[in-house]
Amino acid sequence: MQVKLRVRPERREQVAQECARLGIEVADDADLVLCDRFDTHALLAKDGADTVVLPLDRIWCLETRGDDVVACTPQGVFKVEKRLYQLEALLPPDQFVRVSNCCIIARGSVERIRPGLSCRFLLTLKGGHQVDVTRTYSQRFKDFFEI
Repeated sequence: MQVKLRVRPERREQVAQECARLGIEVADDADLVLCDRFDTHALLAKDGADTVVLPLDRIWCLETRGDDVVACTPQGVFKVEKRLYQLEALLPPDQFVRVSNCCIIARGSVERIRPGLSCRFLLTLKGGHQVDVTRTYSQRFKDFFEI
């Protein structure tokens, strides 16, 4: 198996040696990418032609709207240049949880949890924004909030 490494320079040699020990070849043209989780405190997003820095503690949710991924914040809605699966891997798992195929929510943004039918939930986030937790993600959501 070959992997491409995307890790901090100071950890690259250590990770490459560990991969070699496990029989994994490191190659820059590999299809599989091994990423180090960077300390992320903010996301870059677009507001028209401008790029804005969104601190994670100001983000209520990230959701798909058509072909775009947007971040909902107290200041408004901003387009994010990453896909949800990329954001899910990037965001701190103790602060954000995926609740459906099209939405990731922040722990601190939830104001109300209403149980629904078939293991679903309806969440009311800050600012009155409502989000469904689908059946597929309900157990993950319940574990996240220890329900």
